[in-house]
Amino acid sequence: MPAGREAPEEPPFPWRSDMLEGKTAIVTGGSAGIGAAITIALLQAGASVAVLARSRSKYDKLVPVLEERKLPVDKTTFISIDLSTTDGIRKATVEANEWAGGCADILVNNAGVASIAPILEASVEDWDWTMNVNVRAPFIMSQECAKRMIARGKGGKIVSVSSTAALFALHDHAAYCTSKAAINGLTRVMSAEWSKHDINCNTVGPTIVLTDMGAKAWGEPEKGDPMIDRTPLGRFAEPWEMAHGVVYLVSPSSSQMCGQMLLLDGGITTTGTPCGT
Repeated sequence: MPAGREAPEEPPFPWRSDMLEGKTAIVTGGSAGIGAAITIALLQAGASVAVLARSRSKYDKLVPVLEERKLPVDKTTFISIDLSTTDGIRKATVEANEWAGGCADILVNNAGVASIAPILEASVEDWDWTMNVNVRAPFIMSQECAKRMIARGKGGKIVSVSSTAALFALHDHAAYCTSKAAINGLTRVMSAEWSKHDINCNTVGPTIVLTDMGAKAWGEPEKGDPMIDRTPLGRFAEPWEMAHGVVYLVSPSSSQMCGQMLLLDGGITTTGTPCGT
């Protein structure tokens, strides 16, 4: 694994445990990596969470983690979703909203994929796969949830997980960088159209987080160490650091945040453009 400063231990949860009591959330990819940390943090804040993922196996592994933390597993549900098809996305979104009593209060578009290849070697199939999961699925889910939020008339929160890759050129990441820039653009338009309905739409912009997907791209020292060297904080991020940013964006305190990307990047965007790997 790459070198770097030791990450701090996860601190005690910094918000009240009833801050989101009575609120319902939908989290795509909510059973592993950053998504699991988001699910945990939302439960810590009092929300109920519909965990949407392709297969149940990772959710089943998350349940003992929730139990160990003494979090209410009965305030979660698992819903299978196929992010590659319109019908699969709509079906799961409808099911999740029905579980939430007809309309979820919070949508977190977290699920994402990355295909890694130089542009000249990248396949159209991998490009389409990345765009479908990272952009098309959040578009459909946000559209479906916002319709219900507007009809209900009580507002809502939509957060999508973007990336510093939306701002940088990264070798071998053409589809990924493009998809994350696209989700920021989509979020700004959503905010422009839906803020009048008290729907706050924002993104978080993580630096590299060594989840399974992050480790695949940056886990080797020859690739990861140069990125750490460019990061003023001197390390990659932990999933809980991203999750706490999401909780802020779905909290009552974020009412003035509209169409923004909350950068959680260890300062890397202050240092220039890391186009190499």
